[in-house]
Amino acid sequence: MKKTKLYKLLQSLSKKEFDQLESYLSSPFFLSNNEDVLKLYLAIKKHRTDFFQNTPSKLFFYTLVYKDVPFEDLKMRHLLNKSVRLIDNYLLYLYNEKNKIERDIQVTKIYNERNIYGEFTKNTKRILKSLEDRSIKDTKHYYYKYILESNYIFHPQTERKKEVAYFDKSIKSFHNYIAMEYTNILMDINNVKRIFDVNINYPSLTYSKELTKENETLEIMNLANELLLGGNEQKLKKLRNLFVENSPTLSISDKKNTFSVLLNFSIQEMTKDPATYYPFIFNLYKMGIKDQLIFENGKIRGNKYLNIVKMGIGNKDLEWTRNFIRDHEDKIKLEERLFTKNVSKVFLYFAEESYEKVIELTSNIKLPEIQTSINIRTILLRSFFKLYQQNKFNHKPLLSQLNSFDRLLKRDKSLIAKRKLKNKNFTKYLRKIIYLTERKKWNKIRAENLMEEIENRKDVALSPWLMEVIEQSSPDR
Repeated sequence: MKKTKLYKLLQSLSKKEFDQLESYLSSPFFLSNNEDVLKLYLAIKKHRTDFFQNTPSKLFFYTLVYKDVPFEDLKMRHLLNKSVRLIDNYLLYLYNEKNKIERDIQVTKIYNERNIYGEFTKNTKRILKSLEDRSIKDTKHYYYKYILESNYIFHPQTERKKEVAYFDKSIKSFHNYIAMEYTNILMDINNVKRIFDVNINYPSLTYSKELTKENETLEIMNLANELLLGGNEQKLKKLRNLFVENSPTLSISDKKNTFSVLLNFSIQEMTKDPATYYPFIFNLYKMGIKDQLIFENGKIRGNKYLNIVKMGIGNKDLEWTRNFIRDHEDKIKLEERLFTKNVSKVFLYFAEESYEKVIELTSNIKLPEIQTSINIRTILLRSFFKLYQQNKFNHKPLLSQLNSFDRLLKRDKSLIAKRKLKNKNFTKYLRKIIYLTERKKWNKIRAENLMEEIENRKDVALSPWLMEVIEQSSPDR
């Protein structure tokens, strides 16, 4: 059942929506021809935990619906298809309940089609007024206006001479709608081009600045595209300030799109000027959490959660990071939650210099992705090194970890060659530091030479950490 469309639709419902589905299916309007659909729903409801976690077979539910009737695959498929059609209608009902303005526009269009002109006119003007009263002027706003204004002015019973202003209104609404939709698509295209370095051809569109001069949302989107095409720190901050200033008038969709541009651009620029971009990105993440811009349906992907944790640590705000991990772990998608939570704690414990906790927690983590595995293994290795610095009796466990890490790099086929080389060089220099420490061969010249060698290479992972260790290890410093 897990691969069926019915399973996916039911899985998308909240508990309240799932329970209310019974009342919908029990309605006399549907029940007369769909009793078997209701029986299937009640069977799934009774075995809800099994259905969503263990997903029993079609045969199991067929038996509950049709009792002693021999199993027929075609009969079961017809039942599933009929159930899907009814649940599709239920989802439309839920959508209309949440999106009253769209429902009202559809009703108004029906009045138009059925030539109920008086109600059509009243509804049109009432909805247009409510649209003007709304602070959010997004793509949908102008699309709704265009549909209502054009349907009204082109209705055969509308006195066009008296209502001639609606021609101008509908043209302006249509123009704003097209301009915003086009600019929004450009944001996606330019984002993809910048992130993946691909060439995408698209037709250009020229629109009148005069017809869109009062459109703050369009101004923000145009600035976002300028930033993506060839931005700098000045444009980035201008967009951020304009975004914050106009945030109350932006739709959730426009907020998320602009926030995504700000974040992606900053992350790509981060290596060029960490001192500027680390605090900037950290504050963006804080804004994104406060305004719910980093969440999708209240949930967050594990990699994004870990990025926020690393940014908090990078900005040396360990208290904020600790609170973030505690307050938002329940928002991580369920299938990623335990792993992500443990990895984030490993990052935090290392930043807090709680190296024993790093080792203890790391031993209980399953490592599903090599990229995260390498990150965690280097933290584990560095934790053993820090304990070795505190107590030279930890020399053998440290060497054991180094050997284990080298074996991982050698046997793993999924790790790209460039990253593998950087980590091999990391362990090479770490071994050299351990050797010099054990043999008591540190001096100022050796330390400076080693630091200069690492600094001049671009193929050494965690080079700033190695430089810091060398400074701490040399007795002359």
